[in-house]
Amino acid sequence: MAVIIAAAVCCVLMYVLLAAPALRSKGKGRLMGQTYYAHRGLHGNGVSENSVAAFRLAMEQEYGIELDVRLTKDNRLVVFHDDTPERLCGDRRSVREMTLKEVQRLRLPDGQGIPLFEDVLSLVQGKAPLLVEIKSHRMGDSSVAEKTWEVLKCYRGPYAVQSFDPFQLRYFKNHAKDTVRGQLARACPKGDGFSIRKMAEILAGNLMFDRISVPDYVAYQHTDTKKLCYQMMRRVFRAPLAVWTVRSEAEEEKVRHICDMVIFENYLPGKNEEEEK
Repeated sequence: MAVIIAAAVCCVLMYVLLAAPALRSKGKGRLMGQTYYAHRGLHGNGVSENSVAAFRLAMEQEYGIELDVRLTKDNRLVVFHDDTPERLCGDRRSVREMTLKEVQRLRLPDGQGIPLFEDVLSLVQGKAPLLVEIKSHRMGDSSVAEKTWEVLKCYRGPYAVQSFDPFQLRYFKNHAKDTVRGQLARACPKGDGFSIRKMAEILAGNLMFDRISVPDYVAYQHTDTKKLCYQMMRRVFRAPLAVWTVRSEAEEEKVRHICDMVIFENYLPGKNEEEEK
């Protein structure tokens, strides 16, 4: 029995060590003074996600901006969420297989083009804090992080980088250690059968790769905040926490007291509070 207890204690300690965030994350000072971040910009009502118009609207409403970056075939960073433009633009090719010129021929549902990351930075100019989600092509390939840092290193506004892929964050830890890093996490998607990719998702969802990314904050799916790893981050490490993607005041009410940043869409958080004041 003593051996079993000792083994269990060792497993718990090992898990805590693997999931530990960066030591500097114990203070909230690493965050950017903004609670609400518009998911892919303030889109909806005819305005497309991850578009110039969506980012401009977010700034006008004084929200932070969450956006996604990925590489084209000729290694240009565009602001786009999906692997392929099929959902928004009707093209089944992957963005990684298209040149910038081919990507820029596409039109978002509202008629806007897909923006370059550097053009979005020129638009924002530090007027709103940014959460830059790095979309990797495969785990361990840090080429997107490398290009993201190349573009960001001359930017003077407040920003943080985040990713599901811990190796993207590892690149910033090694090459831009003062950049705020956020590990995105969620419960593993349901489905039958075993695969290496599914195992990697299970491990990542339980923050088992935090020794690779050493994040300053963790951004968890808002429906998963009762998970042990989220509670450990909150109660043991007292790390800064973000939740995504909150889509109503009712959903926000459930998590607002247990997080520091809310990544939202489909409603305007904080406006009723301002009116009451």
